[in-house]
Amino acid sequence: MKPLIFAASLLLAAHGNAALAQTTDPEPKPYTSYSVVLTITAPSGSAGASLKKTQPAGTKFSPCSSADSLDQLTLTIKYDAGKIAENKRDLYVFFYRPEAKGEKNDPAFFSVTKRRSATPYLITERYSISDLNTNRAIDAYVPAADNLGGAITEVVLGGNSVLEGLASGTWQAIGIVADAATVDFDDPETWLAWDVATFVLRKPWQGTSNTSCQ
Repeated sequence: MKPLIFAASLLLAAHGNAALAQTTDPEPKPYTSYSVVLTITAPSGSAGASLKKTQPAGTKFSPCSSADSLDQLTLTIKYDAGKIAENKRDLYVFFYRPEAKGEKNDPAFFSVTKRRSATPYLITERYSISDLNTNRAIDAYVPAADNLGGAITEVVLGGNSVLEGLASGTWQAIGIVADAATVDFDDPETWLAWDVATFVLRKPWQGTSNTSCQ
């Protein structure tokens, strides 16, 4: 009987160790590589590519002052919004004009979304931070479900952005990685990563004359 007792003891010990292993498995480590970097460049041949020494050098600038020149900028985004299904999150891209009144015909925000359609990009007017929060479920530039995972670099809107027709003044491009279910655009603590890139069209403010980029 001793061999049988010994074998039974081994089985009990093995079962106990397995149960212990199941209860002591470490929790999955949180994803720590979320990131967003925005870069604005003036493409070769554009009005902002060869500026005078007297014109702004501390921020990207397009003069919007000559019908013979093309005012265009390129916005590149490098981001990591998660790698696997469990940690993939949503990426938002907004254009913001601080001087705007945030009302009809003068929106403060423009959300950019990529689409699975013949029109690959959609730009939507948003009037306030509250408006951004209301539409957080539909405004993601890249929703978590469409995120390929890992570090990705791409040009926003797919190429050079034509600026003619936009309001003169200071603009911001904003990128935010967050969870669409919990993000509050008035609380950076709910953002996993973010960046801001500034550009100026014609002058630092809109003013009352030459109020748009021509």
